[in-house]
Amino acid sequence: MNSIILIPPVDSLSSSGDGFSYFQVAPILGESETVLLGEVAKFVPLSSNRFSSISTSASGAYVLAFGGAAGEVVTVTAAHAESGELKRFSGTAGADGKGIITVTPL
Repeated sequence: MNSIILIPPVDSLSSSGDGFSYFQVAPILGESETVLLGEVAKFVPLSSNRFSSISTSASGAYVLAFGGAAGEVVTVTAAHAESGELKRFSGTAGADGKGIITVTPL
């Protein structure tokens, strides 16, 4: 991972009136300008508890190893750093709760 990108903050107010800002930092993968946003519906979209490794395949794709419940489908979102193009990639956990997601460069 060569760089990171800072996603604009989400500002909110709690029920007590205290404000906070939520920032997300996302890695840019290799020279492809592909930004890995992760599981965007989750508060921590790229948790090390969920994703155990990321590697590059011979074809230049990025392979994310993940853990989950047997049969669980995990979907991550990636974006192109320049164009903003979004694409989703999914994988299904096997009987052992482990799975992979292959992310092709955008």
